[in-house]
Amino acid sequence: MVKRKIVFLDTHAVVWLYKGKKIFGQKSLQLMNESYMRISPIVRLELMMLFRKGRIIDPFTILSSLKKDFYFDEDPIDFGSLITKSMLIDFTNDPFDRLIVAHATLRESYLISKDRDILKNSNWAVW
Repeated sequence: MVKRKIVFLDTHAVVWLYKGKKIFGQKSLQLMNESYMRISPIVRLELMMLFRKGRIIDPFTILSSLKKDFYFDEDPIDFGSLITKSMLIDFTNDPFDRLIVAHATLRESYLISKDRDILKNSNWAVW
């Protein structure tokens, strides 16, 4: 039996998956079909910030729907380790991006993201 991989989703990928947008790249689709989908707890926080700005619906609705429709869950991680790793990421000043990339890097798992800076600077990022 082949062990399934874990793949992380960036915040925008979570929103687009929930909305059913068919814009994912071929590599992303392949990974989503072959892997357990996970998010960093930081994605949940960023979703709340987007909700408070009026840009998305309630994040609890988004996440509970995805958990029901896909094998999708949050990946627990030691916060101190996450912060330490994120301090080594210097291609962006966005704290959410730094922490999300750090999480995937610590897990040595792909991160599905369309963010150009992340794709250019993270070996684990794919679209």
